[in-house]
Amino acid sequence: MEIRAIHPFALSIEEMMNVQQMLGSKVKFSEINLSKVEIIAGVDLTYFENKAICVIVSIDFKSKEVVDITHSISEVRFD
Repeated sequence: MEIRAIHPFALSIEEMMNVQQMLGSKVKFSEINLSKVEIIAGVDLTYFENKAICVIVSIDFKSKEVVDITHSISEVRFD
């Protein structure tokens, strides 16, 4: 997977807030046809000590059965 940096990570609180607003302005909402939806997913991310813990659960939209669960635990640094 290629990760493209869209901003630096060594930021002040004010700069972080500006980045959050910039990213939020890129979110687009549109109508969706629910009859075409097959899979939905939920994501949760938490920080514990020096680790980021992320879990993604994918669910079949019609049957509500869990299709996949994946997780990642990564060390993080806040310089």
